[in-house]
Amino acid sequence: EKAKIQRIKAFGVGEKNLHVIAHRYPDDVYTKAEYFEVLHYHYGPKAALDTLYRMSSSDQVQNPFVLGFAAELEAELGNFEKALKMAEQLRTNLKNRNVPKPYVVFADVYHKMGKKADAKRAVEQALKLDAGNIDAQRLKIKINEMK
Repeated sequence: EKAKIQRIKAFGVGEKNLHVIAHRYPDDVYTKAEYFEVLHYHYGPKAALDTLYRMSSSDQVQNPFVLGFAAELEAELGNFEKALKMAEQLRTNLKNRNVPKPYVVFADVYHKMGKKADAKRAVEQALKLDAGNIDAQRLKIKINEMK
């Protein structure tokens, strides 16, 4: 119980600080990304996605982290077709084809769609490219627990 209270306080302070920094330095896409993650934790996918779209320039939405996170949020909201298009856009945008990020995003979207075989294929591809990718490792556990 004490840990939960501390976590709520810490995220509240983090949200306030990131809000200030994200608005003061609108070109710092990585600080904004952290802000979007905190909003997601506190208020859910819709609030985070609305803020992401409102605060990000079109160039910033193309940032691999932001585009991947937006796709995952769209999937969480049930917008699967849009999420898959965004994941494909991410894969297309990346010049280096040996980066696991797009496959992690595809795996997450397929997981949220309930498509275990597709999710498993995508996460295995991500792990083939980078066996140490934490996001892929965590996602693999979730996928393996699917019925």
